[in-house]
Amino acid sequence: MIWPKVRLSINYHFDGAVKSLRERKKAQARDNIVAAASGLFDRNGYQSVTMRDIAAAADVSYQTVYNYFPGKARVLHEVLLSEARSVEQQLFAAVSPSSNDWPGLGPAMDHLVVSVFRMLKLHERGYWRTITAEMIRQPETFGSLMGLLDAEFRAGMAEILRGARERGEIASNVDLDVLTQVVIYLIDHGALRVISLPTADVDQVADEVGRQLEIVLTPYLLAPSDASP
Repeated sequence: MIWPKVRLSINYHFDGAVKSLRERKKAQARDNIVAAASGLFDRNGYQSVTMRDIAAAADVSYQTVYNYFPGKARVLHEVLLSEARSVEQQLFAAVSPSSNDWPGLGPAMDHLVVSVFRMLKLHERGYWRTITAEMIRQPETFGSLMGLLDAEFRAGMAEILRGARERGEIASNVDLDVLTQVVIYLIDHGALRVISLPTADVDQVADEVGRQLEIVLTPYLLAPSDASP
């Protein structure tokens, strides 16, 4: 009875390898579609791009695109999620309070602001205005995305402030939830200025937001002599 068991084991591992390869190919095809769509949206504008354009750029069939995404708005959803996650990962990895390279709260906040506004430079302003309009027009598609990204960014921001408090850089009685909300509001307001005002200079607005955050945070900062050992 040993042979049937060996045979079953071989079949199990073979099927698992085939399934894993198939899943990797599907994931790669999906990534290719998202990457191709991102380039098309950026070059040609979201409104003028069709699902057939995306299929051609990704070198897949028209039906294949629909196998992964029910419509163009859902493709855009994935493009925005991918870009935002990439920026968030790079950002919070660089300023994690648990890192031995923690630069201090001030430099960490400067890095945060620069990274957020650098993301706005990934696309033309007209692109962002169109995307913002689509988000408002299709809340059923983009509402969950905005909620998810807001929650993730809020969690990362709260971790930075919590880490600074544990390191004795800000007062222990600070309400971190409120402070996190104020920081996010200032950054969001600056980003909307860049998107909505054609004459707004990205770097200048980033500098202004940095100064505003400094004003907000300064009353809660502890001098090194006041910090807990």
